[in-house]
Amino acid sequence: NMISGGAAKVSDVYTSRAGLTVEVMNTDAEGRLILADALHYVSDVHKPEALVDVATLTGAMVVALGERYTGVFTPSSRLWQRIERASQAADEPAWRMPLHDCWDAMLTSPVADLSNIGNRSEAGACTAAAFLRQFVHGRRSVGDNAVMRDQNNDEALPRWAHLDIAGPMEAASTSGYHSKGMSGRPTRLLIALAQDLARERLD
Repeated sequence: NMISGGAAKVSDVYTSRAGLTVEVMNTDAEGRLILADALHYVSDVHKPEALVDVATLTGAMVVALGERYTGVFTPSSRLWQRIERASQAADEPAWRMPLHDCWDAMLTSPVADLSNIGNRSEAGACTAAAFLRQFVHGRRSVGDNAVMRDQNNDEALPRWAHLDIAGPMEAASTSGYHSKGMSGRPTRLLIALAQDLARERLD
């Protein structure tokens, strides 16, 4: 990524739009930095009731679910129910992945509010989602002796979901209307979700 002398380098610290400082511990995890600022902008300026981002974010998601399922991270069970319904209507399978305090704890940095990757070589898709959530619902700090809890029943606004499509973005073979090659998923799921939310808003 060193395309010039001003390019990001490992151990650089930058200040995000949210005001959180982030230590760059992996320059290949740059997409989440841009996405984090975009999520904060939308949350802060437009104040939506629901916010869904879609990204080919992590190779770890491919390892976890392969190419068939989209991994969905959301603290909102209500939003997840609507996404799952849309995925079934569109025949674009989605699987809810966990959010948990332990992954927030893995984003610590000695010189900044956050690291842009987890500080252990595990749960890469989960720590990426945990990183993004900091820019939607605010900083989540976990104390050294805190009891670690899951975060899967939080209906704080905006109800947010992160769809990691690193697997289903491309199909190795044709199955039904899913043709071999670049898939365009989860376009049909998003259309079905938008139609569903237009008919009945999230309470």
